[in-house]
Amino acid sequence: PYTLRGVRTVRRRVLGDPAVVIWKGAGCLAYVVANRIGFDGKTASDSNSYKHVAEFARKMELEYKLERVLSPNKFLKPEQRVAQSQRIDNRKETLKKHLQTAIKQSRDVQQVKKYMEQRGYEVELGRGIAFTDAQHVRFKGSQVGYALMDIEKKLKQEQLLRQQQEQSKQAQLLRQQQEELKKQQQQEKEMQQTRQHSQGISR
Repeated sequence: PYTLRGVRTVRRRVLGDPAVVIWKGAGCLAYVVANRIGFDGKTASDSNSYKHVAEFARKMELEYKLERVLSPNKFLKPEQRVAQSQRIDNRKETLKKHLQTAIKQSRDVQQVKKYMEQRGYEVELGRGIAFTDAQHVRFKGSQVGYALMDIEKKLKQEQLLRQQQEQSKQAQLLRQQQEELKKQQQQEKEMQQTRQHSQGISR
């Protein structure tokens, strides 16, 4: 369905000095075609090819405003690995906060799943549970302290807490009603005593 009409063609260096053509199609669709034979007729070295491809992919994400994903740690410099670890920690903390809120607002696992999907996560639910964020970074629930069994346990705890809070609220409302009734009865008694006193004086 896609043609080359209106498609921009550019050349890049990726694996040493091969010929690389990028055809940018409709929307975010892009075709990358690489030839290991360079323009000089020599075969490009495939040494560290995965590293070069990872670097190239990050540049293309920026240039074409694509979703940015993380490069494998083994292709990063030591100082970048620390930064990546920190980013992963931040992702975990964000995921945990969303899960905490989801559990407080949900009554079962399906409602938790729906809440997380509304926050941009893909949720895998089976014998366990896993979450993939908008940058395609995947975490098992157990990696952030929220395995499926933990979520189910916390949901029961939240349900019990809500029941206790509702019972406490009802008990407080009943006490207020009893106090109000007692107050009304006291006022009626005082009014009756006042009337009786007034009648005694008039006689």
